Amino acid sequence: MTHLNAKTGRRYNPKAISTRKLLNARLQEGYQVEDFIKVIDTKVSHWLNDEKYNMYLRPGTLFGAKFDNYINENVSNSDKRNGSCSDEEVWYE
Repeated sequence: MTHLNAKTGRRYNPKAISTRKLLNARLQEGYQVEDFIKVIDTKVSHWLNDEKYNMYLRPGTLFGAKFDNYINENVSNSDKRNGSCSDEEVWYE
């Protein structure tokens, strides 16, 4: 969750039950931590500066039913942001 918070400037709680359910569901489908990072980076590059879609940079949207669609999108080179977190930092603050 630290990676999402760092990229968006928000303070999502990594211990929230609703968030953990989403993360666990994707992990049970076989996704890896790197996949979550890719989805975060991709959607941040698309939505961070978009007034209409910025509000969708949240766990419920990113890690929900469309996760597989998001993981197959490409990060816009012109919108990539520097910096990344370790795999463990994605989950814990």
